[in-house]
Amino acid sequence: MGDVSSVRILGGQPRLPVQFFPASDRNQIQIEIELPVGSTRATVAKIQPLLKSNPGVAEVHWFVGRSAPTFYYNVVPGRRGTPFYAQGIVDLADGADSTEVVSAIQKTIALQTNRCRVVVRRLEQGAPFDAPLELQIQGSDLDVLKSLGNQIRLVLSQCPHVSQTRSDLSATIPKLVLDVDPLSVPQASVNRQEIARQLYARLEGITATTLYDGNQTLPVRVVANRQQNSVAQLSAVKLAARSPASPQQTPLASLMELKLGSDVGAIVHIDGQRTDEVKAYLAPGVLPEEVLKDFKRRLAASDFVLPAGYDLRFGG
Repeated sequence: MGDVSSVRILGGQPRLPVQFFPASDRNQIQIEIELPVGSTRATVAKIQPLLKSNPGVAEVHWFVGRSAPTFYYNVVPGRRGTPFYAQGIVDLADGADSTEVVSAIQKTIALQTNRCRVVVRRLEQGAPFDAPLELQIQGSDLDVLKSLGNQIRLVLSQCPHVSQTRSDLSATIPKLVLDVDPLSVPQASVNRQEIARQLYARLEGITATTLYDGNQTLPVRVVANRQQNSVAQLSAVKLAARSPASPQQTPLASLMELKLGSDVGAIVHIDGQRTDEVKAYLAPGVLPEEVLKDFKRRLAASDFVLPAGYDLRFGG
């Protein structure tokens, strides 16, 4: 009878939430900063004193433009040569509660920064993952995938325990489009290839010589002042004619129109299918399963419709 009554008592309680892997008890947390474009150095410099003012923070180690080296078994470096990204490893003071420190830092940084994504989180056990909750939309058309991803991000933003969202196709990179006038180019005695070569030499430099360090070859590149490469200054660049005997130089602006645009930062493929992966970052101490159930209820109540030929999968 004792066994039966125990079963009845437990059976009357709500089902406990599930967490397959507990949080790590390591006295470290991590911070990720990502800008739409530009360098994260100024943002890191702004955040650093905010972190040091927290009594639970002992030391902060920043890696600007790249991921931190592997310091924990399931934190895999994924960024390299990315100036708009930075990762910080925070060593906590003895006795500090990681959940409280994460919550306090996230709130403090959110009030002092804008136009950038800042995620503060504890270290977790288990297999490597980018975010606690991931939704993968697969299909063929990038515009449709991006639209579906934006709809899902809108529903996720309504979940009270979701602190940040992002999607692969929402990350864009700026680009400068040169709309060449086909009638003006021949009159300037230059062709498209020559225009591309001269602009590349100005923006990326030219190899002047080579140094040898043991068995390694090091090219020496001469680069123009990058601070003088604004759109207005590039428009005034004068292009030399193809013929060395001709002293003619033509301003770039007279041959083409320069327009600012954007392009998709990366097109992710999973199992050979184009994928827009939407990532949701949660408030500290909140289990992904609870947020997932809340999200599914809100998605079912919304006007979200998955077109034929498109799939939605869950991960994280």
